[in-house]
Amino acid sequence: MQAPGPVDSHHALYLARGPGVILLGDLLLRQEDGLVRHLSAGHLSDPERARQSVRRLLEFRFDVVGFAHGAPLRDGGRGALESLAASGAI
Repeated sequence: MQAPGPVDSHHALYLARGPGVILLGDLLLRQEDGLVRHLSAGHLSDPERARQSVRRLLEFRFDVVGFAHGAPLRDGGRGALESLAASGAI
């Protein structure tokens, strides 16, 4: 699915099997302390579209999240993205 923010052509991969899996690429990262956040604004072509992309991902059923930067969330991924979306942070 298209998930712009880092660049207009950015995509995320959704797998509806099992608990549901989303591979985010560069849309978000997971820090060593476990915090999930957006890349810094300087690395996003459009920060608002990045926030919209996260909200759109929440329309899907998933619990596992993979990142290009940081360890995957094998459970609790949906909750992490819900918290980020609610915060409105970039």
